[in-house]
Amino acid sequence: MVDITFKCPECSGNLSVDESGQGMQVACPKCNATIVIPQRISLSSEIAPSSSQIPEAKKPGHIYCRNCGKQVSDKAIACPACGVPPKLEKNFCPNCGTSTSPKQILCVKCNATLSSTGGTGEKNKLATVLLGVIFGGLGLHKFYLGYVKEGMIMLILAIVAGVITGGVFTLIMMVIGLIEGIIYLAKTDEEFNRIYVLGKRGWF
Repeated sequence: MVDITFKCPECSGNLSVDESGQGMQVACPKCNATIVIPQRISLSSEIAPSSSQIPEAKKPGHIYCRNCGKQVSDKAIACPACGVPPKLEKNFCPNCGTSTSPKQILCVKCNATLSSTGGTGEKNKLATVLLGVIFGGLGLHKFYLGYVKEGMIMLILAIVAGVITGGVFTLIMMVIGLIEGIIYLAKTDEEFNRIYVLGKRGWF
């Protein structure tokens, strides 16, 4: 048998009893107070992971939110569990749900590539700003962000309508591109990713 060593909560005296008495009420031999013999905690129970710490199997078309680790649709703009864009943070691997460090670029469990937007569709803010300011009249910044419809609208108006109106619409599209470039520049990287990369806001 293994003895359990503990302190009396009343007199702080050191006591040692047989483990078979776990949970029983006894009198402290030093102060005569009634105490309960504590349970002995095994090492295996201390280090064994709980079921809540083990990620559930990933469903088709889902990823693990990089902020809270819950499963969410890979098309979701915000995680329903934590409200944060699911690809924005760096706390969990989006592929297997394993806890990750913000500095990791590769998940050590499943070898998935990690990035600030979960490895898909990451765009450079500075490149978008330059395209908007310099070539905004042709809608190149829209095409770079994946906004094909908005890009085609600007391109057609700048060329076709620009020819018909003597360059008026071309100038208007250039001004729009310049304004959007300045708006992009004023956003933080997190805001830019949330609004334009993940949120897909087509205009301004």
